[in-house]
Amino acid sequence: MRKPRIFAALLILTIATATGFAQTSTSRILGRVVDEKRASVAGATVTVTNEAGSAERTVTVTPGGTAAVVFSLLKAPGPVGGWLSISSPFDVDVFDNNDVVGSSGASRIMLAAGRHNITLANRTLGFEDIRRIDVVAGKTTVIRVEAPKVSVSVNARPWADIILDGNNVGQTPIANLPVSIGSHEMVFRHPQLGERKQTVLVSVKGPNRIAVDLTK
Repeated sequence: MRKPRIFAALLILTIATATGFAQTSTSRILGRVVDEKRASVAGATVTVTNEAGSAERTVTVTPGGTAAVVFSLLKAPGPVGGWLSISSPFDVDVFDNNDVVGSSGASRIMLAAGRHNITLANRTLGFEDIRRIDVVAGKTTVIRVEAPKVSVSVNARPWADIILDGNNVGQTPIANLPVSIGSHEMVFRHPQLGERKQTVLVSVKGPNRIAVDLTK
């Protein structure tokens, strides 16, 4: 027996349209069951398929009658997780409810969709920042970290002009200079004693006191 092409084409079109709106889709289609010569068919088996699976029904009608067929198919599964991206001027470890899930060095960190309490931490710098975020399935959530500033004191013997990260910030002694936490390049410059360059690490807890003896 040939399959009823006219009815099947209508059925597949209607099911495909219905699957876009819910996790499960149910469609009820009324139509005539006829063969290629448009003669009534007493019984027919109809199968519909989507990405999640298929369903099959046997349709029985009387000649010239109509049939009602109900299909229920799962919607094709979509992504259940999203991603987290960290933009930070220094390295941070990423915790989700006290569990380590990655670091800022990774391009993206995958998390389950939903609300998360994220902790960003750098133990060396004494930095910790807690954020509450909502991860959307299939999307990337970006967290941007701004380095907090703390006070730094600088001194030199006998004295020196101080250049911090390429910027002249004054002459020693300097107290309570606001500097963002992290690694910095500091240059001590004296007209007779020359200059000395060093890398300094500024932390949240400190103490952030930097001193150089240019006579040695």
